[in-house]
Amino acid sequence: MEVIEARDIWKSYGSNCVLRGLNLSVREGDVVGIVGRSGTGKTTLIKILGLLEAPDSGSIKILGRDVNGLSEHEASRLRLNLIGIIPQSFNLIPHLTVIENVELPLYLRGVGKTYRRARALELLRRFDLQHLASRYPHELSGGEQQRVLAIRAFINKPKLVLADEPTAYLDVDNAIVIYKMFEELVSESNSAVIITATNYDEILISCRKYLLGSGSLKEF
Repeated sequence: MEVIEARDIWKSYGSNCVLRGLNLSVREGDVVGIVGRSGTGKTTLIKILGLLEAPDSGSIKILGRDVNGLSEHEASRLRLNLIGIIPQSFNLIPHLTVIENVELPLYLRGVGKTYRRARALELLRRFDLQHLASRYPHELSGGEQQRVLAIRAFINKPKLVLADEPTAYLDVDNAIVIYKMFEELVSESNSAVIITATNYDEILISCRKYLLGSGSLKEF
């Protein structure tokens, strides 16, 4: 099943044309790596696919549904139910504990506290992070924060996970831990995952690899 299909996507900021007729299709269970230098449009693409920003033209379908022209509320609901996003920066909510951050998507969906707390603890235990449950983001290392972000993105068992340079600020050991987490979480949820990176060696787990340059994608 096609999880997301983007066709002829164009996006400009003023006179700077970032995406030029970009095409991408991703199916259930696919892990796609997109490599490109800084400024080539990786974050813009993630925002467009995550319904955080609209393209200037082109079409996007999620699970066969045309999502062009959705209202902000409709896009927010669809994102909450179907999409997990791991942003480039560590964006855990500072006044929430680790477990509260992890269970946040379930809370926003109206899931009861008993289930969402059990689900969050299950994932924290699986990745040996249960000892951090009551800590706050400022008490975590960069690697720990990124692992918590990954768990939060997958807690809903989303159909699509978008990870914008998730290992950019991590050392090699922590990057390997993150990608092993991705592999296990993808296997469990059968999510489609799109990972961006600036270097080829940052997307080793990807089953399909693309180079983003001059506004379009080229498979390699």
